[in-house]
Amino acid sequence: TDFVLAERELKQAFPAQGAVSTDKAELESYGSSTASYHPTSPHTIIVRVKSTGDVVRVVKIAKRFRIPITVYSGGTSLEGHFGGVS
Repeated sequence: TDFVLAERELKQAFPAQGAVSTDKAELESYGSSTASYHPTSPHTIIVRVKSTGDVVRVVKIAKRFRIPITVYSGGTSLEGHFGGVS
């Protein structure tokens, strides 16, 4: 499937230990919040980026495989919760 190909490409683009994760507990942690009243939806993959260039690489891969992106930063909720980019 497209997702399997995208996951493979992300792991090749970000080979550092822990940069790309499909761990169920991590996906649940990043995809939900006890402080939110919005319904949760588990993520499928987490990519930890370190630079603007990394973000560009993730967006290009996601665009090529038509995979939506949810941006997550800090987890403080000061920006009004996290949600999908549409």
